[in-house]
Amino acid sequence: MNNTHRFAGIALLALSAALAGVHCEGQGIALRAIGTVNESMGGAGTALPLSAIGAIHWNPASIADFKCHQADFGIGLIYPDTRVSSTVGPFSGSSRSESGASPLPNMALVIRGADPRFTFGLAAIAVAGYKLNYDASLTNPIHFPQGSLGIIPTFGRVNTEAEFFQIVPTIAYTINDCWAIGAAPTLTIASLGVEPLLTAPPGAAGYSLGSGSRYTFGGGGQFGVYYKPGERFSAGVSVKTEQYFEDFRFKGQDNATGAPVSGSIDLEYPLIISLGTAWRISPRTVIANDVRWFDYASARGFGTDGLNPDGTLAGLSWSSVMAVATGISHQLNDRVTVRGGYQWNENPISSETVFFNTAAPLNVKHSAALGASVRVHPNMTLSGTYFHAFDQATSGPYAGIPGTDVTIRTAAYVLSGGVTIDF
Repeated sequence: MNNTHRFAGIALLALSAALAGVHCEGQGIALRAIGTVNESMGGAGTALPLSAIGAIHWNPASIADFKCHQADFGIGLIYPDTRVSSTVGPFSGSSRSESGASPLPNMALVIRGADPRFTFGLAAIAVAGYKLNYDASLTNPIHFPQGSLGIIPTFGRVNTEAEFFQIVPTIAYTINDCWAIGAAPTLTIASLGVEPLLTAPPGAAGYSLGSGSRYTFGGGGQFGVYYKPGERFSAGVSVKTEQYFEDFRFKGQDNATGAPVSGSIDLEYPLIISLGTAWRISPRTVIANDVRWFDYASARGFGTDGLNPDGTLAGLSWSSVMAVATGISHQLNDRVTVRGGYQWNENPISSETVFFNTAAPLNVKHSAALGASVRVHPNMTLSGTYFHAFDQATSGPYAGIPGTDVTIRTAAYVLSGGVTIDF
């Protein structure tokens, strides 16, 4: 077997490591919720604009329902717990990433226009943020040094990090007392680092040492419709187009010769469609429900699979997935509101492709949240949320070899706080 095929598995693993940088707590790479208040509702918010951050992100038309101007600020800390174990013949072991907590800052502004038919918004959102580091191992086969099992691919150490921020200038137009529409261009700024470097063909000693790319720019758009015939019921639909990025470019060094190596990754953020309803079951209590579709199967870098002729990777063979979110908000008194939420989504990683995704264990299916808001001033509210993504395991064969096993386990813990100012 030549070097191209020998290190094919490493290429697949390395791309999964790179894409782990775009979040382990979401439906695949996508965040389950944006902002402290939206997190407390389990991510449900397409038809319930409780805060500027969540409203702009999930349905640009819904900001038309704001009664005044609003500034919304928040920051979260996500702590992922990611583990991988593998068994090949007499070798068996387990590894855990020790990447620590990563910050997720968000801010948004909604301004009512002088013409009451128009509402304007601007958001700067941490779409994703992540770090992953697996040490090389002498007991866990998948993290044996590259080439140490001959033609059976091994991974060695993995170090990845990523930052994905989105800037969203938004406009909503109120058609009549029931209907509003909204639109926003989306500018996404991303930085990605990955080691080993899968984006260049392997050499005699495997894939080279990798490094971070420069900040890379991408863009797309989002569109929404918001319907509110009265105070008890509202509905919404939004479409986020694919985010098209320029190529992520990397520079590395050949393991054997020290010669410079360069490569690039072409990937897209997937199309997302959201449908939502909200019911106000009493003057103090409202329930929201969202259903979403994430089209990974059509996104470059995710839905495609296999290797390019030079040994670099085409994609991870992810499936498109559906997600369901439910949240409830109850106002205890004039100052305090409590919320809870739950979300479930399909797993984009099948048992047949677990091996290719061990460094991107984006397989969480169940999560829950609890949060509260306290009005500390007539125009200022403080909010806090705890969001928990429950441990999920997915197993499959090691590189398709019968009698072997690879298992990925993922959980995540998020604490966030924010301040909302109405003016």
